Amino acid sequence: KAGNNIIKLTKGDVIKSVYVVNDTKVLNIVTSENSIDINVGELPLTSSVSTGQKMIPARSGIVLKTRI
Repeated sequence: KAGNNIIKLTKGDVIKSVYVVNDTKVLNIVTSENSIDINVGELPLTSSVSTGQKMIPARSGIVLKTRI
């Protein structure tokens, strides 16, 4: 089943980290432009890295690091 994406991959992109979390955690994404927090509990259970609802604005810059 198609889900929502957190990161949309394009040619040359790679996945560097996969986290196992529960719904009380917060995913912090640090980009070249700003820092974004996404509550894991707000992500639909079917979320994936497939085409779907964008969670990070395109103008956020390059993802430098992620952490829980």
